[in-house]
Amino acid sequence: MGVSSLHLVSLFSVGLLISTAFVLIIPEGLEHYTVHEPIGLWLLAGFIVLFSINSITSIVGSNTSVPSQFEQSFQLSHLSDDFTRPLSPPESAQAQPQLEPPLVFAKSEKNMLLAPFKNPRTLGLIIHALTDGIALASSIMSDSDGSVDFTSVFVVFAIFVHKLPTCFALSSLLLATGTSNKEILYHVGLFSLSSPIGAVLTYFMVAFVINGNFNEAAGELLVFSGGAFLFVGFHALHETLNHKQSSKDRTSQTKGLGLCLLGMIIPAFIALVKDEA
Repeated sequence: MGVSSLHLVSLFSVGLLISTAFVLIIPEGLEHYTVHEPIGLWLLAGFIVLFSINSITSIVGSNTSVPSQFEQSFQLSHLSDDFTRPLSPPESAQAQPQLEPPLVFAKSEKNMLLAPFKNPRTLGLIIHALTDGIALASSIMSDSDGSVDFTSVFVVFAIFVHKLPTCFALSSLLLATGTSNKEILYHVGLFSLSSPIGAVLTYFMVAFVINGNFNEAAGELLVFSGGAFLFVGFHALHETLNHKQSSKDRTSQTKGLGLCLLGMIIPAFIALVKDEA
C-alpha cells in the first residue's frame, strides 16, 4: 500500500472517528444520563484524560536518548516519509545508531522482546493505541443491559480503520530499516494488541472504582467515551492536515476531502436508520 493510499485511508478514518463521537456515542450517552452534574464535565473529562496521557508521554519521550522521533511517532506522515527514503543506506541508521543493526535484537530472545520498547516510534504508537482502548472500553461498558449493541460494534470498527494505515506504515518503516520479518511481526503484533489491552485495563480500573455497577454509570461512561473519541478524532485530524503530500494536485486533494466526508456521512446515516427502526 503506497503513501498516497495510506493517506486516503487515514482521511476516511478521521471522518469516521469524529462523526461516530458526535452522532452515535454522545447522543446515546444523553439518553442514559442520570446524574445531576453538567454533561460537559464528563465530556471534558474524557477529552482531558487522553490529552494528558498523550502530552505526558510526549514530554517524557523528549527527555530520552532519542528525543527527535518520539513525539512524531504518532504521525502517519512521518512514518510514510521515512519509508520513501532510499534503502541504502537508511538515514534512520545514522539518526538512531543504538537501534542498528537489526542483528543486535536477534542475538537473544530477551533483546527481541524488549526491542519494541527501545524503538521510540513503536513505543509511541503502542502508548497511543493504549489510550484508544480507554475510549473503546468506556463505550462497551456503557451498555446497561449487559449486551453489546450496534454502537459498540461500530466503535470497534472505527478504531480498526483508524489503526489500519498506521499499521501498514509501521511495517513499511521497519522493513526499510532492515528489520527481520520476525521482529516486524512482533512490533506490529504489540501495536495491534495495545488497544484491546488498554480496554481491558480500563475495564478493571472502572469496575474497581464503581464496584462493577455499570448500569448506573452507563450514561456517564458513554459521554466520557464521547469526549475521549473526540480527542482521538481531532488528534488524527491534526496529524492528517499536517501530512506532507508529495503531490499537491487538486485530484488527490479532492479524493481526500471526499473520503473524509464519506467517513462522516456513514455514522450519520446509521444513526438515522437506527432512529427510524
